[in-house]
Amino acid sequence: MDNKFEVEDFITDLPEEGFVLICGRPYSGKSTCIIETLNRVCENESAIFFSVEMNKAMLNRKFSINRNAIIDDNPGLSFDDFKNRVQEHGTKYIFLDYVQLMDVQGVNSHTEALEFLVGSLSQYAKDNHKLIIFTFQLRMFEKKENIQLEDFLIFDYRQAINADAVYFIERTSQIKKLK
Repeated sequence: MDNKFEVEDFITDLPEEGFVLICGRPYSGKSTCIIETLNRVCENESAIFFSVEMNKAMLNRKFSINRNAIIDDNPGLSFDDFKNRVQEHGTKYIFLDYVQLMDVQGVNSHTEALEFLVGSLSQYAKDNHKLIIFTFQLRMFEKKENIQLEDFLIFDYRQAINADAVYFIERTSQIKKLK
């Protein structure tokens, strides 16, 4: 079974609630995919977009963003900040680009920080009936043509375990569902 599909298919395949991971190599189109998805959701609903990587000015230069989107570009976003801002805006749809840049205190390693964030975000989505879509940049050293979920887990620890769906972006227009 070929599980490659287009961005449009990705958008229609999203669950009503849960925790969705969009992963890919640098410059593969993760941000473009998440913004396109944000724009589609914002045609009918409001959504909050946490841009940990780019500020509003950079986002507006690079992308056309739906006016119903709430943009939060505050640097140093922690999990507590995230929860407070989501509660403040009361939206069901949450987008986060990208999780590795969130601020985590009191951990000994980058791996521990990611495991805390991914586990906490996943539980938050479940407990609060939210849909959280976030990007994750892969750190793979080898170039593989046909990545599988097992490859992802080997190279990037256990980030995908708590996700309801995992997508790998090979190019902006090609997304492969891994889970």
